[in-house]
Amino acid sequence: MSNRFFVNLKLLLSIISLLLLGFASIIFSILYIENTELAFIINNKKIIKITVTAIIIIFSTVAFVFQFLDNNFIFRITIVVFLCIVFFSACLYFIKIFNLEESFSNVENLRNLVLSYGKYTVPAFIIIQFLQVVILPIPSIITIGAGVALFGSGYSFLFSYVGILSASYLAFFIGRKFGVKAVNWLIGKDNLEKGINLINGRDNLLLTLMFIFPFFPDDLLCFVAGISSMSSTYFIIMITLTRAFSTAISVFTLNGTLLPINTWWGFSFWLIFFAVAVIICVVVYKRKGNDNGKNYSSYRS
Repeated sequence: MSNRFFVNLKLLLSIISLLLLGFASIIFSILYIENTELAFIINNKKIIKITVTAIIIIFSTVAFVFQFLDNNFIFRITIVVFLCIVFFSACLYFIKIFNLEESFSNVENLRNLVLSYGKYTVPAFIIIQFLQVVILPIPSIITIGAGVALFGSGYSFLFSYVGILSASYLAFFIGRKFGVKAVNWLIGKDNLEKGINLINGRDNLLLTLMFIFPFFPDDLLCFVAGISSMSSTYFIIMITLTRAFSTAISVFTLNGTLLPINTWWGFSFWLIFFAVAVIICVVVYKRKGNDNGKNYSSYRS
């Protein structure tokens, strides 16, 4: 078969994927809009549904046109946007229909949810901590706080650490396995190489500091580490140590034995600590990277 046939087939499959994702985006967005309890959405439900549908159709049309003009970047960005819309709207919808929204809203409700599993309370809590890292949009302060209320400081640290650490490993290896390919597909190998080399030589130190300080979105950073020049061995050792530190800090802060945040002096300390952490990370980033660092083509070898 000629190359022309495969080019046309690839274009056809791309367009079908775009249409399916656009359709799924509309469906799950409308399902969430129909089931939400947010007053603004309820009061303007019809106009919001029309607006969301129109925006997705416009995006699909623009992406379709640019694909025929060989502007793959616009088309791929649209695919990524639709995937995000489908993922987040579907998560919000299923959280709503399974009545999990209220269960995850505060420490007491989450504690009651975990207790409802009876003898499976410990595995249920570990699974929730695992999912909190990779899927569930729950602040870790709520899950760890529920653990402290359920098991006390020691066991809460142990069970939280097991769930969070295992999820961190998974997030890293997902980033390593699929992240590079996904970013490479989206922005191109040359641009990815420039981005990797921009932080090469300081990524290990910078990411380590961001994992140590309990203020950065370290769940997302696990995926980022997967596409950085950080080796798998370094990540495993680093994340095992830093997760222990950050989890312990969270547990013993929430139980009030370590700088309770509900006192003015405790709050002031954490505010200063946060400012210092940001400054240190900025200084590290601005330092010149190691010229002897591995380049993009070899860092995963």
